[in-house]
Order: sequence, then C-alpha cells, then structure tokens
Amino acid sequence: MKLACDFDEAYVEVESSPQFLPYVGGEPARLELCALAAKRSLGFALTAGLDPWIAAERIDVDVRGAEYIDSFPGEIRLQAVGDGASHWSAGTVIRDGGAIIVMNPLHTRERQKVTLAEELAHLVMGHPPCAIDAARGFRTFYEDVEDEAYGVGGAMVVPYAQLFWLAKKGVRAADIARQFGTSARFVDYRINRAGLRKMYRKQLRGVA
Repeated sequence: MKLACDFDEAYVEVESSPQFLPYVGGEPARLELCALAAKRSLGFALTAGLDPWIAAERIDVDVRGAEYIDSFPGEIRLQAVGDGASHWSAGTVIRDGGAIIVMNPLHTRERQKVTLAEELAHLVMGHPPCAIDAARGFRTFYEDVEDEAYGVGGAMVVPYAQLFWLAKKGVRAADIARQFGTSARFVDYRINRAGLRKMYRKQLRGVA
C-alpha cells in the first residue's frame, strides 16, 4: 500500500489538534478521531466524505467483484454468490505485500460503499487479518476489531462535521443518504453513534 502517512502518526496529529466534535465523547469520539486519522493516511481532506473506490485506487489496493468470483472453483463460487451470499460482505486477501478486496456483488452500491470503507479501515489501522480455524472450519472473528473498523469506515464516509450541520438543519435521513451515497438506515446509525439523535429529533419536530 502507498499510504500518504502512517496511521499512528496521523492519529497523534489529529488528537493533538482541536477537532469539531460536540455532543460526542468517550469511545465514539475516539472512533471519530480514528476516522480523521485514517483519511489523512489515505490522502483525503479531514472534513471530506470518503469515496472508498478512489481511496483504494490511490493506495494501490485492488477492488474486485463478480468477475473475480467467477474465476473461483465451482463449489466455492456457488457458496459465495449462492447459499452463502447473505453471510459475507467483503474479504481482503493479503498477497506479495499487496491487498485485494473482494466485494459481494449481490449487495447494493450503497452497502458496498460502507463495506469497502470498513475494509480500508482494517488495512490502514493494521488490524490482524482473519484466518481459517482448521479445527472448526470457520474463520476467526474478532468482534471488537470488526466494530472498530465499521465505526471508523462509516465515519469516513459520512463525516461528523457535515452530519452535524445537516442534522442541525433537520434534513431528512433519506436526503442525507442520497448526498453521501449510503442508505437512510446507515445515516440513522451514524446519527446515533455520533450522539446527535436528541438534537436531530428536536430539529425534525421543528421542520415538520
């Protein structure tokens, strides 16, 4: 990967600078700071909403979908886009020092956007990759790591500062979603995670 800067260094810089984060504290605030640091590592402006496809190309991460899955052996391909399609969103393969992110081609573009941002968060933050547990036949799953990557990826796609002012204006979740290319359900998740629900509900009553 060709990151603009190291994530840990970027986090120290972001944490030591004043950031616009009213109504959010504790762990949610840390995730917002991580998202800012991750965007800096990816070479994006801190306040910009992340386009994860542009970000992946910028750091030489290959993103693949249906055509790549079509090259899988028959039984594995059928599992990926057949019975098992509802059980995965993306997977990252590390090989020869590079990374390939395989996206579930059956998911909507809106869902893929957040998923790809989550996978980039894993890579930028240096999270341990999943592995296959030979004894059980399942992949390893670290819930705290997955939650962190999803929170950081989501905050990169829908930045706090922009979300704050849209929520303060009482803009409907569906309209916010169209602006950022996500689902309204995901916008609701971001509003809750960013501690903006009380303010948002009050503003919605005011514009109804």
